[in-house]
Amino acid sequence: MVQGNAVVLAGPTRRLRLLRRVANLAPWVLLGFVGAVGVVTYLFPAFIRSPIIAAAVLCVGVALITASSISTMSFYHRVAVCPRCREPFIDTRLTRRPFWCHRRCHHCGYDVTEHHEGDF
Repeated sequence: MVQGNAVVLAGPTRRLRLLRRVANLAPWVLLGFVGAVGVVTYLFPAFIRSPIIAAAVLCVGVALITASSISTMSFYHRVAVCPRCREPFIDTRLTRRPFWCHRRCHHCGYDVTEHHEGDF
């Protein structure tokens, strides 16, 4: 258990903060991307018929779905651990698949969004 050493906690906290950001924002970005593709397809039907454009849209969609799935599953399958107490960041007994990953550890209350000593 690493309690107060800010230098040791800085790297894992940054990684967990980034993982949480991807898990929380990727579904919204994917929803906006699907909406934008729908609007562009409706307004300019000939634009999306190009095979290069269609392949690019498909690749971006698959990348967003993959990033969202992997980052969310790492929280709910207890892979993402708190840098302070080394317990799983989200307690799946208390939270059943919510849409939002919380910013505080369910075990020790460590907040990954606060500025800690040792951060830039």
